[in-house]
Amino acid sequence: MDDHERRKYLRDDQFTGKLLEAFMEEGHGYISMTGAVLINHSDGGIQVGADMNPNLAVGKVVIVSLNDGLSPEKKRIETVIVWISENDGKVRLGCEFTYPIMGIHF
Repeated sequence: MDDHERRKYLRDDQFTGKLLEAFMEEGHGYISMTGAVLINHSDGGIQVGADMNPNLAVGKVVIVSLNDGLSPEKKRIETVIVWISENDGKVRLGCEFTYPIMGIHF
């Protein structure tokens, strides 16, 4: 079975490389994540690249928004970190959506 067959949702790279505004829960508020960029997305979640932050942890809520350039509105999405991968001071975050948004793409 190849990687594509194991995936629950198909990835979409339409906005790959777009800068994101991203905020991670910290205590009773949110802190800004620097260097946040969209790697890919699907109906199930998103993968985000960002600068390393010692406060990153699986289970934390991340709020991201992207202005897709097609409308003046920003799309705001709430996700939960399910995995983290670090390499040379940068991280990749695998995030699942906190509620289903079937059929609605980033």
